[in-house]
Amino acid sequence: MVLCFLCARWIWEAKNSKGDYHDNMDSDMFNFWVQKRLIPAFKKKYGRNKKMILVIDNASYHKELNSAYYPKEMSPWSSNKAWNGHVLRKVVCS
Repeated sequence: MVLCFLCARWIWEAKNSKGDYHDNMDSDMFNFWVQKRLIPAFKKKYGRNKKMILVIDNASYHKELNSAYYPKEMSPWSSNKAWNGHVLRKVVCS
């Protein structure tokens, strides 16, 4: 794995030689990249007062639920609008 410490770039060795990178990525790797690479690089470039909107596709590794926001028995699909609003406020204000 090669890390660029001044940017969010992340290069890692593929687990298999066929197919695209989606077969080589998982939610742990994606979360590591967001927390340890993307957010620090963004804060370094733009400061702490700027906000980022991250647009993602429907890849399976983008869908892992954070247990800090949704307890085990809940999900965005099974929760009511009030709970989802609470989660959004918690994320935006953190």
